[in-house]
Amino acid sequence: SSSIGNMLGLSYLNLDHNLLYKLPVEIQNLMFLEYLSAEYNNLAIVNIDFTRLSFLKKIMLGNNQIIEVPASLLQAQ
Repeated sequence: SSSIGNMLGLSYLNLDHNLLYKLPVEIQNLMFLEYLSAEYNNLAIVNIDFTRLSFLKKIMLGNNQIIEVPASLLQAQ
């Protein structure tokens, strides 16, 4: 079980430079998350339901190998 999912009040999460192949799915439980950065990893698929993150204002995913993103990321808020 990921401890990230237990940080319910977290508003800023920086996962840059961690050689991640996927984001921890528990991120979608961080209801107050406003900023997520996961740049410079090895992400190919973004597997997070961003509709659950209603406070999210900025997401940074540059310098990865992303080939697929969820439709929830592409929807205008």
